[in-house]
Amino acid sequence: MKHIFPREIRGASGLTVLEALVVLFILTIASTLVIIDFRSSQNRFALQNSVQELALNIRRVQALAFQTKEEGGVTPARYGIYINNSSSRTSYILFGDQSGVGTQGLYDSGTDLIIEQIKFPSRVGFPTGIFARLYNSSGIPCGGGASGNAVNGTGLHVTFKPPDPTVVIRRYPVDDSTCFKACIYVEGSGTGRQEVVGVSETGLVNIYRGTDAATLCASDV
Repeated sequence: MKHIFPREIRGASGLTVLEALVVLFILTIASTLVIIDFRSSQNRFALQNSVQELALNIRRVQALAFQTKEEGGVTPARYGIYINNSSSRTSYILFGDQSGVGTQGLYDSGTDLIIEQIKFPSRVGFPTGIFARLYNSSGIPCGGGASGNAVNGTGLHVTFKPPDPTVVIRRYPVDDSTCFKACIYVEGSGTGRQEVVGVSETGLVNIYRGTDAATLCASDV
């Protein structure tokens, strides 16, 4: 008696239909895994590159204070970086603090000189809510206890005053005169990772990576 459906249908290559389907399934799974890993690698690279750029931009305004360089036809009294994640989690401002205008040591929108506004790529940003913490020279939270050292929508201002330059780390309107160091957090979308840039009153700027990056930043004083 003839089978209505042959047990094996072989093509020119000698593969059965079932074998061909199994090979196709394996290739589909492998391709999906490669795409997922590629996207994850892209996100990790974007995070690392953005954190490196943030550290370099802090050093950039620090160098401007060393040079006392003229910007926009004027010589600012200070040079600094301003971060405010309540308005944008994906950018920060490099600015020149105008002498005798607004609050010294803080970025004043509309009056201080914007040297450049830096935007992160789409996969990178500051965390929602707390994006930085402040510490004293002993690595202890400053500005009001363990939770009071958090920086959120109030914004973070780090300025360098020529000619030394003197570093000032402030939140507005909080008096952070006892604060020695700021640890700034940056996260990558879909990576589950967070990297930290630390800047201290001595002018040191460092990058901290790994699962304990925040702890390393706080203790490295």
